Amino acid sequence: MGTKTKKQKVIICLSWLIVGLIAAAVFYLSNQRADESAALSQLFEIRIGRLLHIQISDFIVRKFAHATEFFVLACAVFAALYATLEKKKPAITLLVCFLYSVSDEIHQYFIPGRACRLFDVGVDSAGAALGILICMIFLFMKNHRKTKRISKTEQIKNRQIN
Repeated sequence: MGTKTKKQKVIICLSWLIVGLIAAAVFYLSNQRADESAALSQLFEIRIGRLLHIQISDFIVRKFAHATEFFVLACAVFAALYATLEKKKPAITLLVCFLYSVSDEIHQYFIPGRACRLFDVGVDSAGAALGILICMIFLFMKNHRKTKRISKTEQIKNRQIN
């Protein structure tokens, strides 16, 4: 891990700030009463329906929203951990997202008309797992390109020496 440069410290701070903002957005959406949340879901149903020329159920919209929130949160946590520790930490990322999902569902229990659902924790965790998988694929591709570039540079150096 070593000593961090000023640029690295700024990136780390910004990464964790983004995590905090996403967590705050999830909290804000979960803090809506049932009627407010339903109205927002209906707005998405109508817009998606018009865009895709299909009718989508409220259930699908709500579960997609859950998965998407935690997909984004997982990507942000993964990036922040990677910037902080300079290592991939998929298990820690999933644990953080799972625990935040559990706390989010407990929070919803106290909001009028909302409920605490174990199923939603599963949907949130699936969204987070997909986000982590995408991050891992991205890093694999990035490292693969870097390795190829280094290999080509070494080949050119070897040709120049011989």
